[in-house]
Amino acid sequence: VPWFFMLSGFVLFSAYLNKPKTDSMFGYVLRRSGTIYPLYAFAFLLGKVRGNIYTEWPTLLAQSFLMQAWVPYFTENALQMHCWFL
Repeated sequence: VPWFFMLSGFVLFSAYLNKPKTDSMFGYVLRRSGTIYPLYAFAFLLGKVRGNIYTEWPTLLAQSFLMQAWVPYFTENALQMHCWFL
């Protein structure tokens, strides 16, 4: 996992250097959220509907706003445990 993060960070940084964008930080967050969150939300809802795992509502609330990694208990009991890095 650390090697993957290092490699993907290098690729993203190299792509940014070749074609820098003049977005503000808020614009960047909106643009990235627009590409990541729809698929994440779809998988989250599909996991909730199809999964028969009981998850407490604070964990679901944190996970729906991509904040499940802020509290270790939420990450361990989340529907999508593999999405801790989002």
